[in-house]
Amino acid sequence: MTEKDAEALFDSIAGFASYAFNKSHAAAYAVLAYRTAYLKCHYPKEYMASLLNSVMGDNAKMRLYRGECQRMSFDILPPSINKSGVGFTTEEGGIRFGLAAIKNVGESYARRIVSKRETSGEYKDFEDYLLRGHSGGSARMTEALIRSGAMDCFGKPRSVLVAALDTSGDKLHQIRASAAAGQIGLFESIGVKESAVSLEYPKVPEYSRSAMLEDEKQLTGLYLTGHPLTEYAEAARALNCLDIGAIYDKYREGGVKEGQMLTLLGLIRDKTQKPTKNGGVMAFCTLEDTIGETELVVFPKQLSAYGELLTEGAVLCIQGRLSVREAYDDETEDELKIILEKAVVPNAATP
Repeated sequence: MTEKDAEALFDSIAGFASYAFNKSHAAAYAVLAYRTAYLKCHYPKEYMASLLNSVMGDNAKMRLYRGECQRMSFDILPPSINKSGVGFTTEEGGIRFGLAAIKNVGESYARRIVSKRETSGEYKDFEDYLLRGHSGGSARMTEALIRSGAMDCFGKPRSVLVAALDTSGDKLHQIRASAAAGQIGLFESIGVKESAVSLEYPKVPEYSRSAMLEDEKQLTGLYLTGHPLTEYAEAARALNCLDIGAIYDKYREGGVKEGQMLTLLGLIRDKTQKPTKNGGVMAFCTLEDTIGETELVVFPKQLSAYGELLTEGAVLCIQGRLSVREAYDDETEDELKIILEKAVVPNAATP
């Protein structure tokens, strides 16, 4: 653009701004920006907990905000039947995952659990929870709490609690029937409380580490007690892998461009295959790392070469070209995808 045309354009923008962007509108946004910046600076955990509560159920946003928490040197703590609130809450060690944010639990049941804990004290053990907190809930809700790690505080393997839950129905019925008939009062008179009535805990092996992490991901949207990619961190550094969550920022800043070859390390999710117009088959996957995810497009040639590696849950190091579809308006982000060129299985712990 010539200098004359540039000055004319600038003058028209300035003239438009004199009436289109009124001062009251600008002032209101300035106040809002100042207040949120102040809160994030001086009350970071409270601010991030509020953000997390506002996107409860949106796994992508929760991962994004968790990454910001980690950048500020605190993290989201696993759910706990004795420490979690209904939503995300703050405590000394970080932000505690809310019970209502666990899939299959629901807000009303989470409120019931928290209310009984606040009025009658913490749940002493699994039996105590079943007698007090489980009332009004379902086995599906309780199993979600177990598998998400919310009952790890009871000191028993998750697999054992799930197995005990399957056989607890008759026992609970007997206990409640006895309580209704006044028989439990006899035990209490000699110092034995209802929660002292114990269940039979089957001797079953604990779930594998990978299975427990997958349960956490499915029920909370996050890996909370570990991550499948942790053991590949050294390999990712050695291979100069780019964090998936950083691609958007780098693209906006000009650090990466359309068509540029990128190296990424992540988990394969949500693989689907579709026929092409030429009679071939291509695939679409989600590639996910610790803080972000992106769509991975696999054309027929690459699918033929690397299809056996592209399985759900597989950890892969991939090389691919950045593909950008520009947004149709200023309110929508450009859509970024990776076109697969090469895929290999990385070595854990060492490159």
